[in-house]
Amino acid sequence: MKNVRFMQTALAAVAATLMLAACGQDEATSSDALPDGAYPLQIASATLTAVSVSDTWGGVKSPDTRVSESTDGSYSQWTGGEEIGVQLSNTLSSGTTATSEGKYTISVDAADNNSVSITAVDGQSAYWQSTGTGSVTAWYPAYDTEVGTVDLTAQTEENGLAYVLQGTGSGSYNSAVSLSFTHQLSKIRVELTGYNVSAVETVQLYTYTSCTNTQGAVSTGTTDAEGWISMMPVKDTDGDIQYYEANVVPGYDISQMKVNNDTEVKLSSDITPQKGMRHTVTITVTGTVDLSKLTETFVISDSETYTFKGSGSHSIQVNGSNITPTINLQGVTINSSGNAIDILSGSPKIVVSGTSNSLTSSSRAGIYVASGNTVTITGDSRDDKITVRGNGGSCGIGGYVSNDTGNTYANCGNITISNITLNAYGSKSSMGTVSPGIGSTGNASCGNITISNAEVHAYGSSIDNGSYVAPGIGCGYPWLLSPNSIPTVNIDKSDIYAHRGASSYSDYIGWADDNIMGSTDGNSTINLGSGGSCKSSTVYCYTGEDETTADMTYKYDADGKVTSE
Repeated sequence: MKNVRFMQTALAAVAATLMLAACGQDEATSSDALPDGAYPLQIASATLTAVSVSDTWGGVKSPDTRVSESTDGSYSQWTGGEEIGVQLSNTLSSGTTATSEGKYTISVDAADNNSVSITAVDGQSAYWQSTGTGSVTAWYPAYDTEVGTVDLTAQTEENGLAYVLQGTGSGSYNSAVSLSFTHQLSKIRVELTGYNVSAVETVQLYTYTSCTNTQGAVSTGTTDAEGWISMMPVKDTDGDIQYYEANVVPGYDISQMKVNNDTEVKLSSDITPQKGMRHTVTITVTGTVDLSKLTETFVISDSETYTFKGSGSHSIQVNGSNITPTINLQGVTINSSGNAIDILSGSPKIVVSGTSNSLTSSSRAGIYVASGNTVTITGDSRDDKITVRGNGGSCGIGGYVSNDTGNTYANCGNITISNITLNAYGSKSSMGTVSPGIGSTGNASCGNITISNAEVHAYGSSIDNGSYVAPGIGCGYPWLLSPNSIPTVNIDKSDIYAHRGASSYSDYIGWADDNIMGSTDGNSTINLGSGGSCKSSTVYCYTGEDETTADMTYKYDADGKVTSE
């Protein structure tokens, strides 16, 4: 994981007004003390809305804890069914303090503009004790015991966020009391960016796994465990994840996060959560792309390094001006309808690892590189292997057929192959276009082909009766046209197994040929094009894809001279 950064923003306190009004009994006497149980508190209204927030909390309903986030993420809200605890403290004329506690339930009437009503839980009203000024403390969630434990470990989409709210205020028995509720926990938000965001399924952070709630005051004990807690995915209306969130104990420095239960992320700077504030962390997700999880073409538009594994049906596309990305293939299989690796603009390096890599197109090239660009296909040694197949008259590596009936063929750029074992298969079309394993298709052009320290098996194609025949490496033959050029081929320290199509009318490397139009460019030889060379290498020549006995063998010394044939 890389490019980890964070930004910390203040969240204005989520406020609520809790109106505590005296009931409709007769006015109290002028006496300091009030009769026991004579003046139960009635809560006339309560709201929970944000004020002047510049960086608000996001919104997914929290069904278990009831308090939730608004759908637009701008405030927290009551959803109904919440139980709040209330304590009234009166100072008597004697100087002593009298307290009374109660528990109340919040109801929300969606049919009446989401109006809120609050009623005491049966037998659990709080009572005014004195005519003097009293202080009021309220808290959420309420507990049957004086201290409650808040579990922070499973803040998931199903469970929702964990909350602790506290409200304080003052007033008298015959006047309204306003309570302003604020969050006692801190919120951590994780925003994901990078090419591999779709592979993220879970996010966790390391902090306290629980806290205590004492009348809305949060604390932790020495025995409280530290560990990983889950973060809740927040989704938009389309069901796509926007970010992950969790509410945590303030003051505990957060330095570690975890993606998908196994990839740990070390933050570049610790976060010290503050009460009632939100802290945002942005994580750039790279890692390995699982091709089986792609739902569309994977587009690369920068010069970063990308690693792929698994099997899939969606192409990898490179499209960016002057970009030079690295594409690591680690046991991949692509079976796509378009070019399996489609290099429209840019010059990537494709690094092959292992022996099980396969790129196949059902109608175009296995690897296509547009004219003016270069693809480099390499590995650590010949033990790294890849098989590339074109179809529909297109090459394994190189050009493809744009429109067979319209005689439209795509020019291709430069192809460099080194330190691998490669199997490249050309193909034929129903109209009669044939292509080499590596090179150009139809009458389109191909840039330079460079092969070094590699073992290459290149298979040209032919139509069934051998009327049109393509070499293993070189140019293709277009339906009812003639090829215009062959690429320049440079080979060094390599073993080339060149299979022309099943007929004797083309070169093994070089020109395609036909037995109908009278073309005589191919002459059953090795034609490396203008400026081409072959040094310290052996070229084994075959006719037909399945042929195992070489027609001839060319051995080249370090100076490029044929030493045996």
